Amino acid sequence: MAGSPGTRLAPDPPEGPREALVIATTSYQDPDLRQLRAPARDADELATIARQAAFAGERIFAPAGAVVFLMGIAMMTHTDWGWGKFWVVVGLLGYVSTFTTGVAVLSPMARRINALVEEKGATAPETQAAIRKTLLIARFDVAVLLIVIADMVTKPFS
Repeated sequence: MAGSPGTRLAPDPPEGPREALVIATTSYQDPDLRQLRAPARDADELATIARQAAFAGERIFAPAGAVVFLMGIAMMTHTDWGWGKFWVVVGLLGYVSTFTTGVAVLSPMARRINALVEEKGATAPETQAAIRKTLLIARFDVAVLLIVIADMVTKPFS
């Protein structure tokens, strides 16, 4: 990749795991960092992802989760598996925790992000902090949901 005259290109990144950093500024002076093409747009896109997650969570995942939960209850009432089994208890507790987190925590946080984007903009430090916090909680929520899925599939200690 050719740079403009006087531009020093950073070395190729090392092999192995990498992390991403959202930088929402166009003015920095570090010869070891490549110039970003559109850092403010990256912050805008991250805000858009947060808005889309709120929409999908409220209008797709919550209703779908309720249907899956009700089908699980129906299945349990028509089998002789028993409600006290470890995998059933873990599955129910995990589902209740992810559903509650989505409805009571993530949904209000997403509305707050939307308000912050409208009021202060996507690149504002307060908005970016709210997005990071929401995504952290969402990652934990997804991890719990994956544990529930693994629990339901493998049925440990049964």
